[in-house]
Amino acid sequence: MRETGSYIFFGGLTTLVDLVVFFCLDSLLHVNDKLAQAVSIAASIVFAFIVNKLFVFESRDKSRNTVAAEFAKFVAGRAVTFVIQFFGYIALEYVFRSKYLAKILIMVIVLVLNYIFSKLFVFTKKKADAPPVSEDSEDAP
Repeated sequence: MRETGSYIFFGGLTTLVDLVVFFCLDSLLHVNDKLAQAVSIAASIVFAFIVNKLFVFESRDKSRNTVAAEFAKFVAGRAVTFVIQFFGYIALEYVFRSKYLAKILIMVIVLVLNYIFSKLFVFTKKKADAPPVSEDSEDAP
């Protein structure tokens, strides 16, 4: 339950990062909305990896190889949802004629997909992550 609550909280912050970057690029800097969408998704992916690793799934192994492997799997999963989010945004914007409504709706769908992917494929618990098993004195010589 803690993990799901943390994911929802940090997912909300990730969504906020995505929306703020999108808004700044689109409304303040007048960058093309498709480019703003791509950049805001990339920024939110980096933010999401950091908070998911540290706070949601509490992946404690900080060795270079583990972090690189987790990041690669995380980015691969996000690449799949990026495609869904990018083209879903375009389709929903066309349907609803509102870029912000389209952005929010597709982000909810992607949030759920990202949790499933992270839980099942990225931040998996290894036996090394489990608490050590103490040896009983009965087994000792």
